[in-house]
Amino acid sequence: MEPEYPSDRVTRLLRARLEAGECSPSERLPLVAAFAAELAVGHGTVRRALGRLRDEGLIVTLPRYGTFRSRRGHAAKD
Repeated sequence: MEPEYPSDRVTRLLRARLEAGECSPSERLPLVAAFAAELAVGHGTVRRALGRLRDEGLIVTLPRYGTFRSRRGHAAKD
């Protein structure tokens, strides 16, 4: 069994929140610092998790505006 890295755990938790519909595509996700404080992990760990979710198409980041649940990811779950 391979070890679970903190970024794996954070990715799993954030994916579950998105899939549970905790935010809409128009709602901005909390800042990296807020996720890091809530989950007691470093900023880099949160950034890696968000990068994975972005690669999966579940979120989109718009420079200067923030990170949002993607419409594609939203439609796939509804």
